[in-house]
Amino acid sequence: MLDAGRVWGCAMTERGARYLNVGSGPRLIEPPPVFADMAGVRFDADPLFNPDVVGDARDIASFFGDGAFRAVLLSHVLEHVYPHEVGDVLGGARAVLDADGWALVLVPDLLRVFRLVLDLERLHPEADALGLPLYHSEAGPIAAADMLYGYRPHVAYRSDTMSHKTGFSAVGLATALHRAGFHGVRWYRVTFDTEPVLIALASVAHPQPSDAVSRVNAWLGVTAS
Repeated sequence: MLDAGRVWGCAMTERGARYLNVGSGPRLIEPPPVFADMAGVRFDADPLFNPDVVGDARDIASFFGDGAFRAVLLSHVLEHVYPHEVGDVLGGARAVLDADGWALVLVPDLLRVFRLVLDLERLHPEADALGLPLYHSEAGPIAAADMLYGYRPHVAYRSDTMSHKTGFSAVGLATALHRAGFHGVRWYRVTFDTEPVLIALASVAHPQPSDAVSRVNAWLGVTAS
């Protein structure tokens, strides 16, 4: 585990650009391939995951210097904090990015979840639509209730950190990013193995760095726009 003081400084290293993986989870969880050629720093509140730095996502800037990273990954982090804390997470992410920096944010796509629940209710009026599986993950079947409130087996284990405390539409997520100081924001609606996910690419500068846009578009198979 790194001393946080050792990862302060320039966003560029001898290995190239550096990115911060907030809420990294276990090491077996691979980050998106957009970061494949970047040097990563794993940051998580749970020491059992053996992150490089143990810390709270609501206090990122206390652990790293201004402009210490070219990119920040927030994959399924924001839904685990209360609405009034979202700005703390995003503001901290903005503070540690350099002038060409960008953030990749992934959250459950709740508007699509709502539509899927209504479809299930029409198809199975006798069933609890919130409890019916929407898709299957490595952890097991995932229902709308899991996407709204947190995956229930994990919540039973760690209700403080694993429960979901807020949610986003595309407009709501973009608004939160703008309020935190991000200028360029574009969003994508995608499905990963039938999991509906809302993704935002947010940059310090506007227009967005072409390299960041190209990376994300290539990963998602999207034609540049």
